[in-house]
Amino acid sequence: MKKLRCGVIGLGFIGSKVHVPSLKGIKEAELIAVSDVDEKRLRKVAKPPIRGTTNYREILDDPDIDAVWVCVPNFLHGSVTLEALEKGKNVFCEMPLSNKIEECNQIVELSHKKGKIVVPGATFRWTPNFVKVRELMKSDQVAMPTMFYHREYIAPSILAAQWPPGSWAWDRQKSGGTSFTLSVWAIDLMRWLLGSEVEKVYASITRHRQEKYGGITPENCQFHVTFKNGVRGVFERSENSPRSLEGSELRILFDDNKAILALNNDITELHRENYEKTTWRFYETGTRVWGHQQLDRHFVHSLLTGEKPAVSAVDGLRAVEVASAMAKSADTGEVVEL
Repeated sequence: MKKLRCGVIGLGFIGSKVHVPSLKGIKEAELIAVSDVDEKRLRKVAKPPIRGTTNYREILDDPDIDAVWVCVPNFLHGSVTLEALEKGKNVFCEMPLSNKIEECNQIVELSHKKGKIVVPGATFRWTPNFVKVRELMKSDQVAMPTMFYHREYIAPSILAAQWPPGSWAWDRQKSGGTSFTLSVWAIDLMRWLLGSEVEKVYASITRHRQEKYGGITPENCQFHVTFKNGVRGVFERSENSPRSLEGSELRILFDDNKAILALNNDITELHRENYEKTTWRFYETGTRVWGHQQLDRHFVHSLLTGEKPAVSAVDGLRAVEVASAMAKSADTGEVVEL
C-alpha cells in the first residue's frame, strides 16, 4: 500500500493531542518526524520509529517527507507554510491560515506556482452534525435560507489551561486577539453552508481581565454579517461563560418557515412549522468528534490520488478576510465592507 509520508511541526495541544493520534489512525499515512522547540513535549511524541527535532527546518529539508502539518502558534502559520511550500512540501495548516491577509495571498500564489496543495484546518466542514446540516440544505427538505445565528461560549478556565498567562494568544499584536483566532472556523462553516461570500461586517468586542486566572483577558464578541446572497446573521462568542453554558449552537431559518438547529458537535434538528421536529444524534469519539481525522484523511487521500481537495488555501484566505474585517470593525465602530 502506498503511504503518504508526514511530518508534524508544533506539538502543542492541537499537534500532539489531535493530529499526531489522528495520523497514527490513518493507514495510508506514515508519521515520519515531529518537531517542537520544547524538548519535554518533543520527547513525549518522538519515539521510534518517529524522529524528533527541535529545528522544524530539518523536516522541511527531508526529501522523504511528502506533507507537513503546521501546528505552531497562529502568528507563525503563514511564515512556516510559505517556507514549507518553498521546500516543495504539501501543507496542512491549522486555522487561521495566517494573521495577515497579504501573507494568505502569498500562500495562495506560491502554492499555485509550486504546484503544491495547501489545506487549512477547516474541520467544521467534517464535523458530523454540520455535515448533516449541509445535507439537509442541499436536499428539498428546506427552502431558501433567510438568516442565521451562531453562538459559541467557552469558560475562561478552559482557555487559561490551553493558553496560560503570558501566552502568545493574549498578545493581540501576535494573535490578532482571541476572537480573531477562534472565529475563523464558524466563518468558514457559514460560507460553506450558504455557498456565498460575506460583503459587510459590523462587530463589537469587549475584554474582561480575569485576575483569578493570572490576568488573562477573555473577549466577548458579537458581529453581524451580510452575505452577497442576501442572508444575514450574527456570530456571538463569549469567553466569560460558566461551564454549564459552554458549547455551540447554530440556528438557520428558511423562507418556508422551517429551521435547522445544530448543537455542539452531536445533534442536528429539523424544525417544521407545526411543532414537528426530527432529530439526528452522532456518536463519534476521539479525533473524529470535531472532524479532525476526517479532514486529515481527506487531505491524505487527495495527495495520494491526485483528487482536488474540497477545501483550499483560498478558503483559508476568505475566512481571514472576514475575521480581519470583524477585528477592524470592533476597533473603529464602523461597518466594514469586503
